Amino acid sequence: MSAEEMERLRSLGYLGGGARGDRSGKDLPDPKDKIDDYILYYRGNLMENEGQFEKALECYREVLRSNPDVPSNSVNLGVLLMKMGRTSEAIGVLEDAQKRFPGFRGRSVRD
Repeated sequence: MSAEEMERLRSLGYLGGGARGDRSGKDLPDPKDKIDDYILYYRGNLMENEGQFEKALECYREVLRSNPDVPSNSVNLGVLLMKMGRTSEAIGVLEDAQKRFPGFRGRSVRD
């Protein structure tokens, strides 16, 4: 796996030192129960990289609906919306994420 894929898995809580729970104290999901979400995210990422933004948008929206507490899902959606020229919608998504996840440092706009 690439470093980017490893970091994205880590941000989803799938990689780490084997500790249960996140900073909020909630138990993290078992990775095998989230494989469909990762496949959907991966499909969206492929579509985004191929310039098929509408298909990527569908994938990213569904991943966010299924996993609203994962900050990078909002960032992925916001960045894609910016690429699509839907700036005000992107700003709304990213501002909401900033309020919900203060201090989160994730995907760069350059990705």
